[in-house]
Amino acid sequence: MDVELEELEKQLLLACKEGNVEKIIQLLQEDVNLNYQDKENGDRTPLDYACRFGHIEVVKLLLNDERVDVNKINRGHATPFYIACQNGQIEVVKLLLNDQRVDINKANNDGQTPFWIACEKGHPEIVAVLRNESNHQFTFSLSFFFADYFPCLIS
Repeated sequence: MDVELEELEKQLLLACKEGNVEKIIQLLQEDVNLNYQDKENGDRTPLDYACRFGHIEVVKLLLNDERVDVNKINRGHATPFYIACQNGQIEVVKLLLNDQRVDINKANNDGQTPFWIACEKGHPEIVAVLRNESNHQFTFSLSFFFADYFPCLIS
């Protein structure tokens, strides 16, 4: 791999983690891999970092670039949508729900879906948005429904 290109990709990861919109706009002009994975931090991608930290403007920039794989998983097989649900990033969740490319039911290594993790982590506002979303069909197992998370669903 070209050392200079790899350095630009690492800069992209950092800019997405920090929400540095100006730097990201600059780096989007380069021939960088927008799905580059941070091997030192769980194979997180630029979109993963932006969703994780709630950088809505960065998420918008990345979603508008066709080179971005919106469902690229990290080491735990979590997608950026899953990460946003896990971390309570309600505005990011709403934005991602409007992108038809986003797989809203993709489970992680443990079989946990974004809907499940929103309940598990205590994000009722995200659960409500997901439950009321009419453009998507959310899946969850019956064991999930009748176990500890039933109160989360009816709140």
